[in-house]
Amino acid sequence: MSSPSSSSSGGGGGSACPTKAQAAVESLSSILPSPLSLPSSPSAAFLLTSPDVSAQISALLRHPSSGAGDNPLCRWLYDTFQCSDPSLQLVVLRFIPLISGLYLTRVTQRQPLAGFEAVLLALY
Repeated sequence: MSSPSSSSSGGGGGSACPTKAQAAVESLSSILPSPLSLPSSPSAAFLLTSPDVSAQISALLRHPSSGAGDNPLCRWLYDTFQCSDPSLQLVVLRFIPLISGLYLTRVTQRQPLAGFEAVLLALY
């Protein structure tokens, strides 16, 4: 029973952002194949600037089975973009060119790509 959920109902968006970013980083680290060396208080800036995070996400997206509807990384990207924190949304936008390119190359192969489609539709 933690109280951060009750504090997010307040009008101060600034206090909720670190909590959202921290939750996003923790959630992502459970998806990535290699452990991340996290700063003491992870932020969206960490996700945007870490070459390790970028490399691991890109590698997972390039995996042949990525893009399916049950793909945990696609789910994370979708959920993170739906967050009201623009910094976290920017993290997702960073990978849209890669997702779009992978989607366009795989759609002709009739692979299930509901995960990629959900992320792309979230932009709309």
